[in-house]
Amino acid sequence: MMIFDKKGQVWIETMIYTLIAFSMIALVLAYAKPKIEEFQDKAIIDQSIEMLEGINELILTIVQGGPGNIRIPKLLIKKGSLIIDGKNDSIAFEMESNHMYSQLDQTVQIGGMTAFTTKRGKYYNVKITMNYTSLNITYAGEDQIKEIGKASVKQPLTMKNKGEDTMWTAETCADAEACHDKLGWTIQSCSKETEISPSETCKYKSKKITIDMEVN
Repeated sequence: MMIFDKKGQVWIETMIYTLIAFSMIALVLAYAKPKIEEFQDKAIIDQSIEMLEGINELILTIVQGGPGNIRIPKLLIKKGSLIIDGKNDSIAFEMESNHMYSQLDQTVQIGGMTAFTTKRGKYYNVKITMNYTSLNITYAGEDQIKEIGKASVKQPLTMKNKGEDTMWTAETCADAEACHDKLGWTIQSCSKETEISPSETCKYKSKKITIDMEVN
């Protein structure tokens, strides 16, 4: 009877120690897992900034190379998405993150790029943007917005210099003199919107090199 009691006691103690060990492991994981995910997301954002910098270097290269110059980098997007914005002439990387990359709800300069972070529930939405005000960015020949999502393999992105085109745009200014401050733009005409409002609408003409992009 004594032997049975000792064996039973040993078994109970073993189970208690095992449960304690599991509880401690669970506590450690509960703290460590979010931190690991945060570090992983920060690394992905840093790598994506390097990707944007690489794309920018290639754009400068094909601009200097002249019309018809082509580059085809291969992009590996592990998380988030690359956004080619032909409407606003920009390229951006955006992802849902466990890491607050920059100050919330404020545009922060990072070299030649901007970072904008917002809070969405328990996650953050991080967007890193490279703007090209002096170029005309298009996707598949159109001023459209294309989102390139994550993939398990590298995705080839064809980038082509399609030459210089005359671009037209219009903007409302405080007065005609303010309109004339647009560097490198030739104003075709200015006209007042109404007699009540002193603001004027000016139509600009500028020449921009078109950089067309497309995932093959």
